[in-house]
Amino acid sequence: MKQNEIMKQNEIYWAAGFFEGEGHVGQYAESFQASISQVDLESLVRFQKAVEDMGQIYGPYSYEKRVDGYTRKPIYTWKIYKLDEIKNLFSIIGNNLSERRKKQFQKPLNYKPKHNKFKTHCKRGHEFKPSNTYIRKDGGRECRTCRKNRRNVKAS
Repeated sequence: MKQNEIMKQNEIYWAAGFFEGEGHVGQYAESFQASISQVDLESLVRFQKAVEDMGQIYGPYSYEKRVDGYTRKPIYTWKIYKLDEIKNLFSIIGNNLSERRKKQFQKPLNYKPKHNKFKTHCKRGHEFKPSNTYIRKDGGRECRTCRKNRRNVKAS
């Protein structure tokens, strides 16, 4: 193995250990997120480089001084939101994670999107375009034309 390849592999081992101790994978509604929060920006930049520059670093987030005079350091957060990036992250560091941490990745790795999300037309053939699509409170979509027709039938 060449020196560069050894150094890159060592960075992947380091990134896996860092994510093991500080990282999190979670689901929020229909989306997933992997993140690490830290006061040390350099560690997050190193992690981001080790995982092929995936994700984005946000911050610093500051906190107000507490009543006892103690001041917390500003926090930075590295995050990825896209499902394919989470899968890619796992392909890079997954072999070096504990079973507990691998389990956190199972939901996003096995996720099957709801089939209706990708439909372009309603069941009566009307196109889902912004002017003809009603978004319900639960996030689902309805065809405005069909919705209007249902209301007209109920009214008569």
